[in-house]
Amino acid sequence: MEVSSYKKKLAIVMSYPLRQELAAGNRMLSFLHVAQANGYQVSVYSLSNKNERSELNQFGYVIKSCPLIFPGFFGRAIKETVNAFKLFHAVKKRKHNKVLISIPSMFLLFLMPRKLAKATYLDVRDLTWEYLSEQSYIQRVAKFVFRFLAKRKVNLFSAISVTNSCEYKYCSEVLNFTKQSPFLLPNGISLENFQKLSAISPPLPKANKQLTISYIGNIGIPQNLSTFVEAASYCPNIIFNIVGAGENLLAVKKLKEEKKLLNVNFLGSLPWNELLNVYSESDILYAQLNLDFSGAVPSKLYEYLSTGKFFIYGGAGEALNLLKGFENHLTIEPENAGKLVDAINESIKKEFPGHLSSANRIKIENSYIREHHVERWLEAIA
Repeated sequence: MEVSSYKKKLAIVMSYPLRQELAAGNRMLSFLHVAQANGYQVSVYSLSNKNERSELNQFGYVIKSCPLIFPGFFGRAIKETVNAFKLFHAVKKRKHNKVLISIPSMFLLFLMPRKLAKATYLDVRDLTWEYLSEQSYIQRVAKFVFRFLAKRKVNLFSAISVTNSCEYKYCSEVLNFTKQSPFLLPNGISLENFQKLSAISPPLPKANKQLTISYIGNIGIPQNLSTFVEAASYCPNIIFNIVGAGENLLAVKKLKEEKKLLNVNFLGSLPWNELLNVYSESDILYAQLNLDFSGAVPSKLYEYLSTGKFFIYGGAGEALNLLKGFENHLTIEPENAGKLVDAINESIKKEFPGHLSSANRIKIENSYIREHHVERWLEAIA
């Protein structure tokens, strides 16, 4: 089909690469696929580092990310500001019927040009400015300023979509979005990924096989995987796998080296076919978010639930509200290695590893498939 034959054109703007392994990129892939199936020509404006692979270059404009000129809070703010200007400059060069801006990058919200406001939609995956520390005077002031900017900008958008009830309440009551109620589109999981994960079977029993617990996801400050490594030092007969990458990776590796641990494996970022093997071979899954991020729900939880496997989650807030409706897991206080070790021992004692929950899989399929929610959103904005 020739580009000119499309009557509906949607631009997706995001400040991260469109990659299936990244939670934010994975969410936008569902928007892209559903929009295409409904007759839209979709253009994706995304950022990429110099050597970073983009999932779907043929659909988009990959903008080179600005380098981090100097470290720290101000350095990151400058980088995100420059990136936002570069993305919007590219978007304004072309005509689109609708524009979808996806954050967690707050500067895409703050710097959204009024020129795009006629049919522009905001997808809130994270309220990142609310996670700034109250202990730092600079960050406390920045949070106040960013909240003010968000209030000023938010009603330029035609509609807002959010991932959980905490974000829904925030956009309605704190930001005072007045045009209509926000759309609640849970992070969930794509239909394709659900089908692959829900087909996983328990690991085959092997003689002398060590129990394996795996963390799969971003390795950042909010996840604080030093807790995971600390727990490994108390469980020398259990294999601890860490899959992924992130800003805190080097610090976590350093901790492993300091403790001279032989039972901690760093597997790096893996493509989906290899990731499925890790899921399949794991007896226990693990995830964590510290208390500063209690308003967020890790997207990996939907993957874990789709496998039906037993997992341990360290966290609070919205994630615990989600997990109340599911089984085959233990929830613990985050950033507490002792509690994690206790949970591992309890799970072994009660023979949780190896058990698959068909009820968890069914509930994910019925309520948390991303494409179903995006279809509803697309119908409403059409």
